[in-house]
Amino acid sequence: MSRTRSPEAGVSSTERGPREVPSKRIMIFHVRAGAGHERAARAMERATQQLDPAAEVIVRDALEYSSPFFRAFYASTYNRMVARVPRVWGFVYRRAERTPVEGFRQEVRTRLTLWNCRGYLDAVERYRPDAILCTQFLPAEVFAFLRERGKVRVPVACAITDYSIHPIWVYRGIDRSTWPPTP
Repeated sequence: MSRTRSPEAGVSSTERGPREVPSKRIMIFHVRAGAGHERAARAMERATQQLDPAAEVIVRDALEYSSPFFRAFYASTYNRMVARVPRVWGFVYRRAERTPVEGFRQEVRTRLTLWNCRGYLDAVERYRPDAILCTQFLPAEVFAFLRERGKVRVPVACAITDYSIHPIWVYRGIDRSTWPPTP
């Protein structure tokens, strides 16, 4: 039995008339920090549409649903740091590997992130996806927290786009994680 929805303006890049809307709606969240997260999101969009042409895939930059502060500084700070002082970024990255997955520091970090990403629930309520996929750890962290607390009831998956599985990608509220093999 196919489920129908009323189409919403701005949901898809294609225009929809008064016909039936696809039964599956997948939201893919990326962040424009670095080069690979958005490319991975677009690749997952193409793969999903090849597997199920009836599915509606919505790809969004997660920072669209973040505070103006996060929107202005999150990705640009990372991009500038990697370009200008890569050793500093390497230090921060390695230091973060030693931060316990659970504990006071991680709890404070997650709470600050959630405070800056309050619009994520609005996106879920607006688009009503059947599943969420994250190709960057910021939306993965937020949706894992919301899923764990029952505020997001659809499956949340994470496609790890780093060269290794860093602890910042690992959250209990994620239903499934994938890490593509290197060619």
